Amino acid sequence: MTGPLNGVKVLDIGAYAVGPGATAYLGFLGADVIRIEGPNGDGLMDADPMMNGMGPSYINANLHKKNITLNLKDDKDLKTAHSLARWADILIENRLPGVAERLGLGYQDVATINPKIIYISSPGFGSAGPYAKAPALDQYIQILSGFASIQGQEGGKGELFRAIGHLDWNTSASIVQAAILGLIYRHKTNIGQRIEVWHYSTALFLQITRIAEFFATSATDLPLGSASTIYAPSQSFKCLDNKYINITITNDQEWYSLCKALTLDEKIIQDKRFSSNNNRIKNRSVLANTIESRTQEGPAWWWIKHLRKHEIVCGPIYELQDIIRDPHVQDQQLIIRIDTAWGKLLHSSHPWKFSETNLDPIQGTHKPGQDKEEVIKIIKDL
Repeated sequence: MTGPLNGVKVLDIGAYAVGPGATAYLGFLGADVIRIEGPNGDGLMDADPMMNGMGPSYINANLHKKNITLNLKDDKDLKTAHSLARWADILIENRLPGVAERLGLGYQDVATINPKIIYISSPGFGSAGPYAKAPALDQYIQILSGFASIQGQEGGKGELFRAIGHLDWNTSASIVQAAILGLIYRHKTNIGQRIEVWHYSTALFLQITRIAEFFATSATDLPLGSASTIYAPSQSFKCLDNKYINITITNDQEWYSLCKALTLDEKIIQDKRFSSNNNRIKNRSVLANTIESRTQEGPAWWWIKHLRKHEIVCGPIYELQDIIRDPHVQDQQLIIRIDTAWGKLLHSSHPWKFSETNLDPIQGTHKPGQDKEEVIKIIKDL
């Protein structure tokens, strides 16, 4: 194995996406990851649409790790799990408070076996408080964190974010940060610890800009469709071919350049309603109608080419199939095909580029229990 986390050993006893997603990330970075799968499998296995009998969300969350099936209610299997806890540098779980303890793999159980363990727990709402026992589905977190209130058409009631699992994977990334920080602290002090990373708190932290805007201005004019809260114009505009392009202007000089590119009337250029970004935000709707009346005179591809000549920040509104065809994505191999036990999976490539450290290709997801013999050999050799 290669990567900056080469030699780091991770035990995954998580469920659904948050914990398993974090351990997959650690595997991408070179860690050796073993997942304990329960005898009844994981809820993501049945999440439609199916890929040759397996939920693609499960496949996606369990890349780059070995898999052993254990029934933790069986004393022999629990002993095997404890041996793996002794082997691990990091253990990650994301179940409701008390579940890991009932399974015999709570922090005190594991720390007794392995005092230097970095034990990361990710309960949805923390281990205490009124919501501690509440389920932490991505949709539920979106609603309670206010994330849903900023999505949707202007003047609407807000919508769930369509990229399901977005807040799940945000939490996974925060868990990875916690794991690496735990390793650094242990390297300095030789002390392990328990770290909590909540789904709910990371969802709030993700919105730090919007939350700051609200408390600074008390503005509640959300959602805004494709429009930005801080710049105008900065939204999507319909073109002649019924496709949309997004145009963003961040200062007055760019505004004048856009006016020139759109050949807008001099009266509009001099109009005080559009003379500053603040005024343009206040008169966003009128401004948007004016711009769209021009963009609808030409197809999207022509406007992108034309506006970029004037150094205007703009781009097409990609659908998923457009991403795969994009020349930059193809040139830099940003989307890759991974062999899994259920067929080939399209997946994003590594987001990290190290000058001195190579990363192994992402390994496909294994079937539950596929690596039992190899895992048993690992703990026998301890």
